[in-house]
Amino acid sequence: MLVREEEVGAGEKGAADARLGLGRVAYRMSSFEEAKLAYQTSLEIYRRLQEKQGEGSVLSGLGDMARIVGDFERAKQHYLDGLRAYQSIGNRDGTSMVYNNLGVLCETQGLCEEAIAWHQKSLDIKREIGSRQGIAISLSNIGVVYYSLNEFETSRRYAEETAAIYHALNDRQGMADAMNNLGLLDFRVKDFARARERLGQALHLFEQVGDQWGVALAQLNLGKV
Repeated sequence: MLVREEEVGAGEKGAADARLGLGRVAYRMSSFEEAKLAYQTSLEIYRRLQEKQGEGSVLSGLGDMARIVGDFERAKQHYLDGLRAYQSIGNRDGTSMVYNNLGVLCETQGLCEEAIAWHQKSLDIKREIGSRQGIAISLSNIGVVYYSLNEFETSRRYAEETAAIYHALNDRQGMADAMNNLGLLDFRVKDFARARERLGQALHLFEQVGDQWGVALAQLNLGKV
């Protein structure tokens, strides 16, 4: 019986993992009702199994979806519930991810000081665990918040540090994002020649990695210069 129960548990976890995957696909396709159903089904299973890693992942997904549709209070609650799940198993990477998500949520609401505080907490963990890509993401997000505050020189420092990390990692997608941000900063301080150069670099990198949304964004930004 113990072996059979273990097999059932493994099967249930597999089903939960599959529903989580379906939810993520539906979310990326903006099929939010389908995503919500898949997420909730997987969440029920994870909680029955007391599988905190999966629970944290689902709650993060539900938080992202709530944020996208403007239900900020529900998004915050999902993120905080996910945070508790990750912290209960000592998952530092998951904890850092939720801190980042809370920062994005606050920045979306115009709560810039709170956003910076959450992103800084995420950055601190990423530095502790040595995740260079994670460090770049947090630095970039802090720079975006300072951009929203019209503190362009501070934003530039974060963007340049981000670009340096992505260059060292040979991460062309990250470099494209960083060059796009730097180009916009150049535009805001009226350095139009440099803005065109950096946005052109961003466009080329987006084309290299096949990021069609990024290509369209870079073209749009170039059209403004």
